[in-house]
Parts: sequence; structure tokens; C-alpha cells
Amino acid sequence: MRNLKYLFIAFVFIATACENKKNSERIIGTWEIVKANGSLDDLNIGTQYLFEKESLTFSKDGFDNKAKSEITDSTFTWDNGSMKMDYTYSFEGSNLIVKLKGSDQEFVLEKK
Repeated sequence: MRNLKYLFIAFVFIATACENKKNSERIIGTWEIVKANGSLDDLNIGTQYLFEKESLTFSKDGFDNKAKSEITDSTFTWDNGSMKMDYTYSFEGSNLIVKLKGSDQEFVLEKK
């Protein structure tokens, strides 16, 4: 019975670790803001985020702004050397929910 308890704990740990890894892989690709709340909400609609393994590009109206990025299971950064922005993210169904830390901005993105 005691071994079963340890086996269950190990299973939960492994399942959680695998789920987190999937989030950091699931975010890779192109996403577009379809809903925005907070400051400058209307200006953000239509902005695309291209997540690559170590970079993030914001694109809108023919303008691309690429920078270094670090992605974890629930956060990512955008760092162009002179400015660094920190975000949290989660998934709701097929949508990506993004919040800029220290701001009232919150975005709903759909994968393209």
C-alpha cells in the first residue's frame, strides 16, 4: 500500500511536468489578437504574435518588431535590449489569454 502511494505521487508529478512542457510548445506559432481589454485596447486588435523557440515578433500593418524571448509554462518575455516586457499566459480552449505584467492590458488571441 505504501508503494502505491509513492507511485501515485510520482504519476501526478510526471503528468504535471508533461502538461507544462506542452504549454511552452503549444504557444509556438502565429497568434492574432481578436479581443483586447485595458489601455489602447482597440489599437491592439489585429496584432499578430509570432512565437519561435527563442524569439517573439509583434506584427501589425506591415511593421514587424522582433526580439529575444524566453518562454516558460505560464510566462514569456519580449526583450529587444533596451526594453523588456513580461507577460503571463494561459489557454482557454483553443484561445491564448495574455496579460502584460504591471499593466491593465489583457488579450485574447487565436492561432493562425
